[in-house]
Amino acid sequence: MSSRRAYVKLEGHLSVMVERNNETRRAQRIDLDGFEAGSICHGGDRNSPHLITLFFMHGDGAREKAEYVSSQDPALWERSAGVDSRMYIPVGRFKSNVSVRVTGFISEDVYEKILGEYEKEFLRRAK
Repeated sequence: MSSRRAYVKLEGHLSVMVERNNETRRAQRIDLDGFEAGSICHGGDRNSPHLITLFFMHGDGAREKAEYVSSQDPALWERSAGVDSRMYIPVGRFKSNVSVRVTGFISEDVYEKILGEYEKEFLRRAK
């Protein structure tokens, strides 16, 4: 379980949509081991916790900051901006494939600066 502002490490796998030659989209399975994310919400819904990825791992184990994606961009919520970009993960929906381990908590000011826009957009969409 990861509450709002929790910083987590992910394990497991997930399918995301990726564009090929800016023409076609295809599903690609990605290994989430070592990905790091911030929790924007944990409610009583079946999809909780709701995460935004912040760092990803390359196949060689190198850690890299995920590319910024606006909270208004549908690609964030559909996980279609690319493997190296921030993405929304409703962990409860993928609980048979994804697990999280809380490694810390983000201070309120840092959270607002990095994840605040995503939380606001998530709450707007949830209405």
